Amino acid sequence: MFTNKTFTLEKGLIVPMENVATIADCASVIEGVSRSRNALLNGDTKNYDWDSGYTCHQLGSGAIMVQLAQPYMIGSIREKIHAIEALYNWLSAQRDTSL
Repeated sequence: MFTNKTFTLEKGLIVPMENVATIADCASVIEGVSRSRNALLNGDTKNYDWDSGYTCHQLGSGAIMVQLAQPYMIGSIREKIHAIEALYNWLSAQRDTSL
């Protein structure tokens, strides 16, 4: 991939200064469940619901795996996790159906 941007190399790998797990940077979700293949990478962290805008996997099996366009030296990874919200909703539904 050609770029005019300057970059830093560490042990022969590019050290990104911004998010490289995006569709624009040719990353893709290669494992995980979602209704839209790359919903996790579209950058929209506000507009999502149970039908769109998320990627998940079953607890205890599977994974969410993102393939980047090239090898990078990654110093940190951030994810927005909604497991607590999902668990709360599931527990609420179980309580409501058991009454």
